[in-house]
Amino acid sequence: MGQPKTPNPHEKRMVAIGRVLQTLRETDGLDKLVGTTLDFVKAEFEYDLLWIGFYDRVNHRLQGKGHQCKQDLRRLRQTIPLLPGDLMEQVVIQQRPLAVPDLRAESRAGEWTKIAETLNLQGTLIFPIRRRYLCFGVMVLSSERWGISPSSSERATLSLVLGSLAESVYDREQEHQRQTAKRPDQPLLKLLGQLGELTTLEARLLAVVEETQRFVEPDRTNVYWFNPQDRYFWHRLGNRYNSRGRSVSAKSLEAIAVSDIKGFYQALGNGQLVVIGEAQSSLAGGSTGRLMEIAGARSLMAAPIFHQGALLGN
Repeated sequence: MGQPKTPNPHEKRMVAIGRVLQTLRETDGLDKLVGTTLDFVKAEFEYDLLWIGFYDRVNHRLQGKGHQCKQDLRRLRQTIPLLPGDLMEQVVIQQRPLAVPDLRAESRAGEWTKIAETLNLQGTLIFPIRRRYLCFGVMVLSSERWGISPSSSERATLSLVLGSLAESVYDREQEHQRQTAKRPDQPLLKLLGQLGELTTLEARLLAVVEETQRFVEPDRTNVYWFNPQDRYFWHRLGNRYNSRGRSVSAKSLEAIAVSDIKGFYQALGNGQLVVIGEAQSSLAGGSTGRLMEIAGARSLMAAPIFHQGALLGN
């Protein structure tokens, strides 16, 4: 029998890639996903710093999720803001790798300039963690040597592994959304059953208020009834406790004249759901400010209550 063939470096790397891809597919925990990726890159490439940060889309910043380097800096475990025009923002937005000859001397590196000076980092590769057109974050690979540039093989390997990491993170987020998604059919069926057993309008309205408070989780939920003769809305009832079980202030507007909220009244009369937030509104801009001032709220959602074509309230 012949002697077994010794695997060459290329074959060894292919085996290692296969193993890490399988591990990333089978791992659930975010910390384990990040740790597996860092361990693989550390074993296959010669870099003095490896750092993975996930993109916080709401606050436009990177949150450090894991790193490997000789010196453990607290800054690497914290959030790093993305500033207009800086390198990290460029990679997140364009979703393309970026090589930097000397990170210490790069004026667009933001806080990474200080990190590079502390750790004596020079040649750096910033690689996006992306799935299709969605960027989940970046990986920073930095060396104490100047101008280090990864080969096409190294770039392909990083793209494959970080793409698998992004796929696993995406699957994890989708599963979390499925588990936490609110299903309106269940509370709606429950509410319909309750309404059939209640004999008074007041009790039915209170049941609707309580279920709305549980499902939507606003700070407060109120029912206003419409007086067509004098053309104003009057406060009929509201919730006593918010979604966190805390007592809600009893202070509510007892009456709101239609003349003060004409746009709001017209929208309700047309059967529209009115939604007003800090960045959007279903009403014309001129009629929103006065309504929010009267309501004493930063956001609002109101649904009309009709009976036989007549507006009863909201």
